[in-house]
Amino acid sequence: MDQNEIAQRLEQVRERIRRQLDADTSIRIAAALPLEQSLELGEGESAFELPQDPTLNSTPFLERANEQAVITGPTSIGSRVPLLGPILTLMRRLARPFVQPLIDPYLDRQERFNVEVVRHLNELGQRTERRLGRIGEEIQRCIADPTRLEARLEAALSDYDEALRSRHVVLFDALEEELWALRDRLVDAHGEINRRFHEFDVRFVERAQAVDRRFDEKDRAVDQALEEVVRVRGSGGSIGTTELLETREHLTRVLEEIHKRVPQAGSTTTTGAGAAVGGLDAELWQRLRAWMNDADYRAFQDQFRGDTREIVRRMRSHVTRFEGVEGPIADLGCGRGEFLELLQEAGHEAIGVEINIAEVENCTARGLTVVQADLFDWLEGRGPESLGGIFLAQVIEHLAPPDWSRLVRLAASKLAPGGRLLIETINPESLYALVRAYAIDPTHVRPVHPELLAFFANRAGFGSVEIRYQSEVPDNLRVTPIDESSSRGNPELMAVVRALNERLHRIDRLCCAPQEYALVATRTGGTAARS
Repeated sequence: MDQNEIAQRLEQVRERIRRQLDADTSIRIAAALPLEQSLELGEGESAFELPQDPTLNSTPFLERANEQAVITGPTSIGSRVPLLGPILTLMRRLARPFVQPLIDPYLDRQERFNVEVVRHLNELGQRTERRLGRIGEEIQRCIADPTRLEARLEAALSDYDEALRSRHVVLFDALEEELWALRDRLVDAHGEINRRFHEFDVRFVERAQAVDRRFDEKDRAVDQALEEVVRVRGSGGSIGTTELLETREHLTRVLEEIHKRVPQAGSTTTTGAGAAVGGLDAELWQRLRAWMNDADYRAFQDQFRGDTREIVRRMRSHVTRFEGVEGPIADLGCGRGEFLELLQEAGHEAIGVEINIAEVENCTARGLTVVQADLFDWLEGRGPESLGGIFLAQVIEHLAPPDWSRLVRLAASKLAPGGRLLIETINPESLYALVRAYAIDPTHVRPVHPELLAFFANRAGFGSVEIRYQSEVPDNLRVTPIDESSSRGNPELMAVVRALNERLHRIDRLCCAPQEYALVATRTGGTAARS
């Protein structure tokens, strides 16, 4: 169908509509609701029309509305009721002069409303016809000149690309500003952590030197006592009662002096969650013990340590690391006893050591072998090379720094050749773990760096030392990189996105490193390390 045929059919439709409008000969309706007999186009409007519904300007509903718009004209008041019809008609005629003045105002308002509605519908149909004519003309221009449509589409796409690019620039500027602010905060936090660790190192060295000086004083006192004994024996006589009393009195004074100075130097050691720790003031620790007793701490662990099934799943991998060891395996700070149950299931001889009486009673009631004791006292009471394995989960961070190396050396002396030491603790290289798992427990003293703990194990004589990381941060809490697929067509934007992703990756490694690590050390040789 060519353009001429389309124009002819549109003109036929237009003539049909005009004939239908001309067929309405109602004088009253024509006066009240004048319909335009010819389509008058506004300025800039075209006479070209698209194919449309022939009843667009005149429908049966609109015709009935024109016929019934006037409701105040004369009407018949007759009645068709048999017999009573004339009587009813007479009563209506008599009542009409009285009723008509009352209802005429309402009828007039309704008639004016009807007239305005019908006029509006008529005018709406005409405007629609004119609008379709303009659309049809524009379509014809686009058909005649396709480049016109392409130009408009190209201009629209160009405007959209420019708006999108401007929005991306603003978004990435804001994101870069936030990332730089976050970097500054992380740098400040890292500097503060380094400063505090430096202060700790200084205090640790000072206290270690103070301890060494006190032991030197003790050694000198003992040497003096031995020299006195040798001198008395060398004189050829026996040690008299007076000389023994003088020597005892001298040793007592020396030891009392050492006892007075040692606490001031901070050399008090810790024995777990139940005793005073080197990192806390004695009075503060007593207040903490009064606030959280053994039962309270057990309830605290039940709520915050995590689901028992998840802990058992993680500890089951630790059981395999004790395969092949000979002798009993000690779980120091066994807590709720999950690891003891796993060891028994695997056929190992297991014994737990716990300072918390509430935990001891709970484990004993479940048939586990658990003793209430300080872990250092219990280890020192064991014979050399009497254990096949030693396990500590989330215990060492409760000890003061001087006790870390002491614990590792003591464990090395009690393990048989081939025995293994496994220490699980919080990873201080994960900021996520520090601000959550570490900070939530008020009995934590200091996090232990994995490299420092490995150094202690090597110094204690362990032949094989490994650090294994575990407990990854959930993916929904980690730093998410920016999707690079949306910027593939823009090299500059791609470079910016990749640079941002590299920075986000560094932030993720700093903040979301594994939350825990486990030291696995195997004792070799047949000579126990000196504790």
